[in-house]
Amino acid sequence: MTSSNEKIDLYGELKQNVTDHSDDINYHDTSGKFHSVRKGKIRWMRAGDQLFYSLPLHKGGSGYLVEVLAVSKQYVLAEEWAGAASNYYIYDFDGKVVVSEIKFAVPGFAQGRNKKKIDEIAVYFKECDELIKSMEENWQNKKYPTDNLHYFRCEGAPDQVKFIEMFDKLNSKK
Repeated sequence: MTSSNEKIDLYGELKQNVTDHSDDINYHDTSGKFHSVRKGKIRWMRAGDQLFYSLPLHKGGSGYLVEVLAVSKQYVLAEEWAGAASNYYIYDFDGKVVVSEIKFAVPGFAQGRNKKKIDEIAVYFKECDELIKSMEENWQNKKYPTDNLHYFRCEGAPDQVKFIEMFDKLNSKK
């Protein structure tokens, strides 16, 4: 959904990391024709089980397309791709950045630092044991802790549709 409420249907696989620092999302329409849309014009986007939403990266910042990795009753864990690594952000349900730029080391290196980052996230996702367990298993297997996390719903958290409705309503008040 674009900032002007235009719905765009994407077909086929996305051939890029949506949250990287490129300016456009490239896609094919129903006839197979190639298109590009500026990321700054996208309010939210769903691709398979992934949800991307435009949220600020820093307190007082403007929106940037991030992947919503996990949602609890109070917080949102999101990812933004930054070159060779990812930055993770925790938002409250007012859309405000609570923790910015949580950075994990490359898997297999600085494992102690990565465990501390998981523990930092766990403070905000206390009621979400399965999320933290999944992150710790990835860490123990020398993967990025958030590998294969796409809109992980903690108990009592809103589904994707409700999340979009909540945050659209919030953003319309700004």
